[in-house]
Amino acid sequence: MTFLVSAIGYSIPFLTPIMLVDTYHLSPVSIGLVMIPASLTAALLGKQGGKLADKRGNTRLFLFASLLLLSAFFLLSFLIGRSLIFVAIALIIGQVGQTFIVVAMSNTIANTLTKEQTGVGMGLMSMLNFIASSVSGAVISLVLDQGALSAWNPFYFFAEGNTFSNLYLMFSLSYTGLILIYITRFGYRTPLKLTKN
Repeated sequence: MTFLVSAIGYSIPFLTPIMLVDTYHLSPVSIGLVMIPASLTAALLGKQGGKLADKRGNTRLFLFASLLLLSAFFLLSFLIGRSLIFVAIALIIGQVGQTFIVVAMSNTIANTLTKEQTGVGMGLMSMLNFIASSVSGAVISLVLDQGALSAWNPFYFFAEGNTFSNLYLMFSLSYTGLILIYITRFGYRTPLKLTKN
């Protein structure tokens, strides 16, 4: 799950600038201006994610973050080609969701493993983050090179961004699967230390 969360989340900083260049023909400065609000909002709300995890539990935070990401990717899958304001709003939703889901995953690992295993578990999570980012970049680049003749999203009507729309749609569907996996593994409870069971 850590691998998939990192791989899909990496698409926000990696795929979005490429989409903004190919579809909107923006300069690097303009791309930064579109993406800065999302980064600033995520930084400002990052602390709230930790508070939500402590107050409501990791499972609820994970589900909330997943729903934010699912919504952001689905919105992006049919907003490409429309106003950049809508794209910026979708990016804010996605970036906040990614920040929250990292908090939820870190807490889940820390609360599931014994004290002796926590350090190894967090180290493995960090390693998977790096591997997932590399694999994700390679796969996304390969898909972009192949292109797409049509959009899978029936609500998307701009042929120029078919490939991007399809990728964002697949990411949104992937988060549906991640939600099901998480619920199957942990249910609707917050995982507790094994030493407390």
